[in-house]
Amino acid sequence: MASLISHQAKTGPFPASFFTGHAVKMNPITWWKAVQKYGINADFVATSFHLLSAPASSGSTERIFNNFSNIHTKVRNKLGIEKGSKFIFCYIILCSIEDYFL
Repeated sequence: MASLISHQAKTGPFPASFFTGHAVKMNPITWWKAVQKYGINADFVATSFHLLSAPASSGSTERIFNNFSNIHTKVRNKLGIEKGSKFIFCYIILCSIEDYFL
């Protein structure tokens, strides 16, 4: 999460050259491959690859983000990513069981 915040703030482990000139116009996957060499969390980079390689119209990706927005609300904003992921997993399993028996 710290890597994401550093990226959004354009600070931290990212050199200033990553935000100027050709780097701004670069393919996002190429950019993340370059970032990986600077010691950024491998899981974070892998998640970025996974999201960037998913089709924009992927229904399953949209459902995951929709389910996450139902779990992680303004009231429940201190819920961590790991616990939120577990809640979503349980929610999806429960919904699939309901669909199976209906």
